[in-house]
Amino acid sequence: MRRFRPASDVLPADLHAGLLAMNRQARARGRPKAEVTKERITIRLSPEVVQRFRATGDGWQTRIDAALKDWLKTHTPA
Repeated sequence: MRRFRPASDVLPADLHAGLLAMNRQARARGRPKAEVTKERITIRLSPEVVQRFRATGDGWQTRIDAALKDWLKTHTPA
């Protein structure tokens, strides 16, 4: 291990630069950041509500959000 040297000392400059660029791209993977993000909160709901929405499959939390938005169209939170 004493003989190990940094890659920048051993590799040709263009190869080293290419590897650094690939590493930066690898970190940028995944879903792009959304323009409008949701706020993470903790909420307590009755078991019946959670069970009914979970029974509808993936995306149940999004459907709860949509149901609340729909409720807000005709109600004012107190």
